[in-house]
Amino acid sequence: MPIPDLGKITISLVYEPPRAYFILTELHNFRDYRTKIIIGDFNSHSMNWEYNETNQVGEKVKEWVEANGLFLYLMPNY
Repeated sequence: MPIPDLGKITISLVYEPPRAYFILTELHNFRDYRTKIIIGDFNSHSMNWEYNETNQVGEKVKEWVEANGLFLYLMPNY
């Protein structure tokens, strides 16, 4: 199976400490790359990713993902 051309790739790591005020902004050089991989612990809750409630940070993460045309891959809780 051929590997698709992903163009320029950026990989960013994000950590949001619990109970901290989180502002989601455009990452450095975000627009310069066609492929964006963002790995993070956002300490956010959303019913969209199997929590019983959605908190304020969860809503912000969801809006940020949608506004930037990103795909959210969730690791299951074990």
